[in-house]
Amino acid sequence: MDLYCAKTFSKMADTSVKRSTREISNLFPSKALVLLIGASKGFGRSIAIEAAKKWRQVRDHAELKFVLIGRDENLMQETGEAVKKELETANYSIHKLDVSVVDDAFEKRVDAVFASESFADFDAV
Repeated sequence: MDLYCAKTFSKMADTSVKRSTREISNLFPSKALVLLIGASKGFGRSIAIEAAKKWRQVRDHAELKFVLIGRDENLMQETGEAVKKELETANYSIHKLDVSVVDDAFEKRVDAVFASESFADFDAV
């Protein structure tokens, strides 16, 4: 599944396909916030790393911030470092949250995640 998702994203963002500069710019804004749930491993991790690779191919100096949400802080830290390895200008924040348990505390935590990020500072989310 992870490999399939990474390949699908890769095909969608394939820079060798002839596209106008505007189309490429729309796919890869220079200042974007990427919100990933399940970023500890698997699908979320694959998407984060692949997105950083593609952004680097299109925009050397993209200002990308990854908001990594998941259950394992250590694995999310590894994901964030893997993203920075692919795109040095990328930043990331980590939010520990178990989406399998939805209760009042969960809702407050989700609100805290959104309150801690400056969505207005980015061209795209």
